[in-house]
Order: sequence, then structure tokens, then C-alpha cells
Amino acid sequence: MPKIPHETPAELLRNNPQLARVLLTGYTDLAVPANPTITPTDSNLSDADAAVFLADHCTVLQDGHDKLALVAESQTAPPTEEKRRALPAYVAIAQRHHRCGAVLMMLARNRRTAQACRRPIHTGHPNFVLEPIAIGPDETPDPNDPAHAKVAAELTVLAAFTGALNLDRPAAREEVLHRFAALDPDRRFTYTGLVKALASEAARTHMEEMMAFEFKDPFFEKIKTEAHAEGLTEGRAEGRTEGLTEGRTEGEARILLRMLAARGFSISKEVRRRVESCTDTNQLERWADRTVNATSLDAVFGA
Repeated sequence: MPKIPHETPAELLRNNPQLARVLLTGYTDLAVPANPTITPTDSNLSDADAAVFLADHCTVLQDGHDKLALVAESQTAPPTEEKRRALPAYVAIAQRHHRCGAVLMMLARNRRTAQACRRPIHTGHPNFVLEPIAIGPDETPDPNDPAHAKVAAELTVLAAFTGALNLDRPAAREEVLHRFAALDPDRRFTYTGLVKALASEAARTHMEEMMAFEFKDPFFEKIKTEAHAEGLTEGRAEGRTEGLTEGRTEGEARILLRMLAARGFSISKEVRRRVESCTDTNQLERWADRTVNATSLDAVFGA
């Protein structure tokens, strides 16, 4: 599970659980509840005295007696054979734990990974063959579909993750920033940071230039307008913009804390203070990279 790009799908599902229903739409052989209450739940699928099965995300959709658990796994590369052998256990433990049917969805970084993810997994038991649902660039729901308006921002980030949206195209970068302009500041910082982490170096540079100079983000324009209306000097207005830039660093800190919590680490006041007080985005990213495979907090924050 490498780096922040791997954490992207789980972050989207945590921020907007409605995304789970949209991703399951179209699979007619699934008994998906019609108008469900959607609840993010514990993604630790471990059973007592058993091997640890820690999924990337788990969501329960429920509408009356109809109930379905969605186990979501993020894949930035084709899964290893060892990982494939564990996947049937994810489904079995989830359906046992939540007392309902369970489905496994693999959110893939590219077309090759999606193809590898959907390969049937033969367990050896008669008629027990797991065929994971794979979401790659060809299966990513369209963010521009009016039916997906409530999760359009999340689908935009997911499209960048799967490769359905080519961020090397100027029109794609403009589409991303226009869509994020209407979000609340916290989600804007988070999603912009995720997309920049998913983009190539050249695309990332262009996006930063658009945000700073070319692209007129309505949110930033509103801040400037308010600043002038209050009689603030241009220097103080710029100070506010700098404060918003610092907010992006705070957004990355929040993502790191969520990653630590998702891995099951106990976050002490000292750890939280250290993360939240860090203003070096490169350092935050290094800690995030270590988090995905770390077995202890020392492995994350050690030298």
C-alpha cells in the first residue's frame, strides 16, 4: 500500500459515504438496498485469535431489512498472490461480522491493475470462486453525470486516481479546480492535495500555477473581496491568502492522522501535537509513506 495515492479511495469513502452506493450502481446481480442509510464502519476485519485482516475501508448500506457490506481495497499495482489468497477472508469475515451479504471492490490505479484485480480467485471449494468488482479507468462513474451530483467532487478525485481523468490535459486540470471551488475549505484543501499527489510532476506544477495566478478560484476571490470591503490593505489581504495556503499543510496533517487511525494506531496528545505543528509538507508526506507499512509509531516517526 504505497504512499498517499493508495489512501485516496478510502479518504473519499470516509468523507462522503454516498460514494459507496454510486460505485455499486449498475451491478444488477447485487442485492443493493434501494434507499439505504450508509454508515462507514470498522475496516479491521480481524477475528479473535486469527490473522489480522485490515481492509482499507468498510461501509454498510442499510434500508430496513435490506443490508449490504462493502469492503473496499485500494490497489496501486496488481495484487500479489498472497494478497489474493486473503481476499476471500475479507468477504467472509465482513458478512459474518455485519450479519449480511458482503461484496469486495478493488479500486485500481490504472487499467492493467484493474484487469489483474478482477481475475477470479479459486478457493478450492466447489462453486466458491470470488470474482472481485474492479473499478479502473473504464468503470469509474462520470463526475459530470447529474445523477452523481452529490459525490461529483469525490468522483473527480477517484477519476484522477484510476486514470479516467488525464491530469496532463489542461482542460482536465481546469475541470478539477472549477469543481473544487464550490467545496468547503477543509474538503477543498484535502481533495486538492490528493489530486496533486496523484498528478505527474508537470501537471502538479501547472495546477499550482493555475491556483496561484491563472485560475480565478471563486473562494479566493471572495476572500479578497471581503478583505477590501472591510478596508483591509492589500498586504493584509495577501496575508489571508497565505493563511489559506498554510491550511493546505493542515489538510495534509489531517490526512496523516486519519491514516494512523485507520491503521489502528493509538494517537497520543504528543503525536497529534507533533503532526499538527509540522509545517513541512515534505516531512508530512514522508511520515504518510511510512504509515502504510509501519507496525509501530516508532517506525513512522523514528529517524
